[in-house]
This record gives sequence, C-alpha cells and structure tokens, in this order.
Amino acid sequence: MNQSSFFHTKRKWLLLLCSTIILSLYVSAQTSSAPHLETRNGKAQLIINDKPFLILGGELGNSAASSRAYMQPIWSKLKEMNLNIVLMPVYWELIEPQENKFDFSLIDGLIADASSNNLHLVLLWFGTWKNSMSCYVPAWIKKDYKRFPRTIDKNGKAQEIISALSKETSDADCKAFAALMKHIKEIDAKQTVIMIQVENEVGMLSTAKETTPDALKLFNSNVPADLMQYLQNNKDDIISELKKRWSEQGYKTAGTWAEVFGKSVSTDEIFQAYYYAKYVDKVAAAGKAEYNIPMYVNAALNRPNVLPGDYPSAGPLPQVMDIWKMAAPHIDMLSPDFYNPDTKYWCDLYTRRNNTLFIPEIRFDSSDGAKAFFTIGHYYSWGFLRLLLKREMIK
Repeated sequence: MNQSSFFHTKRKWLLLLCSTIILSLYVSAQTSSAPHLETRNGKAQLIINDKPFLILGGELGNSAASSRAYMQPIWSKLKEMNLNIVLMPVYWELIEPQENKFDFSLIDGLIADASSNNLHLVLLWFGTWKNSMSCYVPAWIKKDYKRFPRTIDKNGKAQEIISALSKETSDADCKAFAALMKHIKEIDAKQTVIMIQVENEVGMLSTAKETTPDALKLFNSNVPADLMQYLQNNKDDIISELKKRWSEQGYKTAGTWAEVFGKSVSTDEIFQAYYYAKYVDKVAAAGKAEYNIPMYVNAALNRPNVLPGDYPSAGPLPQVMDIWKMAAPHIDMLSPDFYNPDTKYWCDLYTRRNNTLFIPEIRFDSSDGAKAFFTIGHYYSWGFLRLLLKREMIK
C-alpha cells in the first residue's frame, strides 16, 4: 500500500470511529430514562438523568405561578437560596379555560425559565381539589352544578367541593391531566419536571363522608370486593388503626361499610377515603399513560381530639393509609405536610407499609436544618421542602 492510500484508509477509519462515538453519545442522550423511583439497597431512590437525586427545595405560594412576569425576578432569588427544586402549582382553570381547548403557553414559559436557572420542578396539579375545595377548576365546571355535582355540608347546603363520585368531573380531570403530561413529555427534553403532585390536600369537610343520595346508597351497599380481598390478603400487615376497626366486627369478609368496620365517624372516613383514592388514582393513571414519572399525593394532617369532618378527612392520612395504598396503585407516595409538632411521630406513621417518605411542606422554624438531616438520615427520605415561599420570603 502506498503512503497516499494508507493515509486515505486511516482517514476513513477515523471518520467512521468519530461518527460511531457521536452516534453513541446521541443515542445515549436520547435514551436517558425518564425520572423514576428505583430501589437500591432496599430503599427507594429518586433517579434523574440516570443518577440518584436528593431534593432540597421550596414551594411557591398558591398563585405565584399564574404569571410568568411575576416570576421573572424570583427565579434568581430561588437560586440564591441554594435550592435544586421548586414546587410549582399548575392550574386547571388556566390550562383549559374552555372545554377541550388547552393552552400550555404559561407552563412552557415557566419550564423554560426554571431550566435556564438550573432548577428542577415538581408540578402541583391544582385540579379537582386544592385544600379540599374545588377552587381551581375551570369556570365552565364551576357554573354547572348539575353536570359536576357538589358535596352537601351538615346543614344540607352545597359546598365548593366537587363530589368524588362525579364521573363527569373525573373524566374531565383525566383528560386535562393527560394532555398536560403528554405536553410535558414533548417539550421537556432536559427533564426539568421530575415529579407531579396529583391534586392538593384532598379531604372532606363539614361531614366525614359525602351525604348525597348516591353516596348514601353506596355506603349502605356492600364494601367493594377489591377492598375486601385486599384486607384478607394483608390481614397480618395492615395498619393498626384499620385492623382495629375490622377486627372489632369479627373480620367480616363481606357486608356493608357499617357491618365491616362498625358504625362510627371513622367508618365514614374509611368509606370516603376509598372513593377519593379511586378518583385520584384514575387521574394519575391517565397522566402516567402519557408520561410515566413519579407521582404523589399530599395530606393535611389531622390534629389531636379533632373528629373527621372537622379536619380535611379521608385524604392520604395515616389512619386510612391502607385504603389509599390499595385503591390508588398509580400513586408512588403518600406525603405529609408538616404543620404539626412532633416530626418523629408523623415520620414513623408515614414510613409504614413501605411508604417512601417525602415531605413537600413544612412550617418554617429554626430547627428546619436539623429536621432535614434527621428525616434524610434516619428515614432515608430523599425530599425535604422548606416553608412555602411566600412573597415576604422572596422580596
């Protein structure tokens, strides 16, 4: 082979090698797995861009993310706080102002702004419920009580709480949430959005369960077969609060809610938890069908000596944890919002039944740093969020 042919052949091989490397890097970038939970050494870890990720972040105020312009001067301040995550609401009423007409321009801008500041986002889906109430649903839902029925308070008046039994509302929520998740998958190549909160602090108020004729008919019917089968399959493992209610009725394997769990306000809460969890799971499943990233629900914790109905009942609370675990399999975590004292007590409750501890909200105090180290080190939590980032904190 002459010198010219040798260098020509060498050049071809070098070009082929470079092309192979570039293609390999491109394919690797394209096949980076979506954000997900992965069990390592017996503990669940949050994996982002194929690496374990520890959340140290904060949550925006309820309406802060309703304006991109309002958020512009805030991003740099969030970055200065050494956060790596911001929990940011996404509002159903702004995404779907008219039925079946979606507008994602606001969320597109906010994702781009977060990315440019090297911040990840956990999106809070303010869908059917926010702090029990249905205040962030679109106007076309708010105006139509017949199509989208409300719950009834203890005085017989309609509340601003949409019924968990409303198929019309759940179908609409699923459609909007699925459209959002599909859109995020299409535009968020950098994985800025890493997790979703489905609804916000779901819970029944005034009464522990819904009291419409349809709800009472269900309550006086047999406990659904899937729940009864779950109880029987997990008899030795279910949480003590639920087991106590069931055992006191002789571990019945069939019957009405009152027959299986007894006649009490606690049974009312168990009933309502089942239908809340079913509703939320349906929404989560619709979203995960489009983009399967971690999803959780948060709980407004009850306080001592306060009865169900006087606190937001039937949400993902410790006493109904098994109900949520059974009825909402598409939810990855049940997460407590800490505005109560005694962090260890609540962490112990929320790490039962293999639940991964993630704390999305906590009241600010001087011991936050110690609480973060404690929950991460002792409970293997991979997420701890500071107090809501209210306007006065980020001026």
